[in-house]
Amino acid sequence: MKKLFNLFFIISSFFQLNTVQASQPIPVQVQVQTEVLQGSVILSLQNFEKESLAIEFYPGALSTVKFAPARLVLTPGEKAQLKLQHVEFTEGRQVLHMESSVMSSEQGGSQNGPFVHETLWVSRGVPKKISFEEGFLRQRVRLQNAEKSEAPKIDLGGFIDAHPISALTFKANSIPANMRIQPFRFASPLEYARLKPRQLPRPSEPQNGKPPGLTPPNFTPEEVEITEPSPEVNASFTSPSATSPSALPFDLNTNSTLTLHGTMSLQTAPGTYKAAWGWVVKTWQWQTSMWRFLGWTYVGGDGSWSIQFASNLVLPGVPVRVEYLTKNRFISLQDPSGNPYAWGDDWTLTGTNTDIGSRYADLTVNGNLPGVDQLYVGATHVWVKFYNTGMNALRDEPIQVTFANALSTGQCVYKDSNGNPYAWSCSYWSDGKIYIIPAHANEGVVQHEIGHSINSYYWNGNMPSDAGGTHTLKGCFTNGLALTEGFADFLAYWVQLDRNTSAPTITAFNMNLESLPSNVCNGQTNEMRVAATFWDLYDYWNDGSGTSADTLLYTDQATSVAIYLNNNKSKMADYLAVTQAGQNAYWQGELTKLFKLNTIIP
Repeated sequence: MKKLFNLFFIISSFFQLNTVQASQPIPVQVQVQTEVLQGSVILSLQNFEKESLAIEFYPGALSTVKFAPARLVLTPGEKAQLKLQHVEFTEGRQVLHMESSVMSSEQGGSQNGPFVHETLWVSRGVPKKISFEEGFLRQRVRLQNAEKSEAPKIDLGGFIDAHPISALTFKANSIPANMRIQPFRFASPLEYARLKPRQLPRPSEPQNGKPPGLTPPNFTPEEVEITEPSPEVNASFTSPSATSPSALPFDLNTNSTLTLHGTMSLQTAPGTYKAAWGWVVKTWQWQTSMWRFLGWTYVGGDGSWSIQFASNLVLPGVPVRVEYLTKNRFISLQDPSGNPYAWGDDWTLTGTNTDIGSRYADLTVNGNLPGVDQLYVGATHVWVKFYNTGMNALRDEPIQVTFANALSTGQCVYKDSNGNPYAWSCSYWSDGKIYIIPAHANEGVVQHEIGHSINSYYWNGNMPSDAGGTHTLKGCFTNGLALTEGFADFLAYWVQLDRNTSAPTITAFNMNLESLPSNVCNGQTNEMRVAATFWDLYDYWNDGSGTSADTLLYTDQATSVAIYLNNNKSKMADYLAVTQAGQNAYWQGELTKLFKLNTIIP
């Protein structure tokens, strides 16, 4: 049996169905068609670029199908087929995730190329393509009588959430004894939510940078001190029965306080468990034909959580349901129906203090929902870095991130050169909602899209009139598109990399901001030139020479971000005057050099 899958990256023929959105950059213009057969995968390709391309395909991070890396060279307009070697399908649900790097004849560096992400079902060695929803989302279990639930109002930190019990859940699993949970050195989400709306620090002063290779400037950024949990947590598991009733060693009439606690983590690879910091934990019990809410809390940096409730609220011998939700004050990672993803199970209380042990969500490549760990952790790092530099990343309500986006949502839909619609990843200016396809489940993508959501919130949705639409990293488009996309690109670099990084590159874009490829368009209408300008205002290292040079950095880490968010402009050149305001002649001249270096001004 064979299955064809077409992927068209032809920019000139893209048709955007909804224009008030900022989308992910489009890779190089290459058409990819995959034919999946028993024991083999054949690629049919066509190069629509005006230059020759050397392409290397390799297994992506989410692939369970194994194959050997494959290379070919395509001249402009050339069509070719490429059969992958050493393809290994195993039975059951599988994912063919293929990424590529591209080197053109006009530049020496590589960039991200076309990709493929297909969910497969393999039976007796024969692969059949299925949807991501069928392969993963439909594996959730429907909770009986979920429609009969209280809708408690809980304060996530300046936002009241009123979701009822989750109707669809994955089952939480127990961590094997003596395994370790990797912690996050983060404070409570309630601490990060305490900043004032749209809080930004006052811009700091510029200072001289250093040539690459020397000791970084003597500089310690001002950061908010955060709570640090113990380095590791032992995962122990004591499993009380979830079904058989037991006599509770407390008197319901005394209204004693009951404590239910445990740990929750994310399994990201076999034997690797990371704390599910910031996930919401809720407890429920079925009482008198209704799911009654008992209490909630956040998962801590070490993975631990604890909820207390009065004993007279609990029916003896009836299991208490514990659910773990991919939601907090900053972000709601949710399914296409708008429901946060949930893991859960049922427990019978064993006394006034019930320890349910260490549980985890399976987010490995063939687990419950691969990629969710990358999206959640990537979003978390944005929130924490904003807070640590004195900035508030929160909108009025949590940013809704729909994963995995598909044609069925009707959001971020584009058309290829043949008029066929397909789903992509994007963020909407009006409400900050984000939609991400399965192949884009990585930290850099969600950080880029969250950058748009934060941007539109700070600017009250008043984005440049020429912002939004399809775009590439190397092309020139409009002033507004390059400005907003360039800032979102930079934000991902800013979150992931320290300012003393000499060759700033992240996997989502695979471009060194200090040395952009020669075929990247010059000027302020290219987003990577914009991103590189913000980076030069942030990083330690000097580069360039003469009248086109980066010789400076701002004293604190927030200024390069805060200057942008606090000044609504329509093109990158406008920020030269913003940065020069109040500076003496020397710094005004150095800032001019920096903008010239990045070709923002002639």
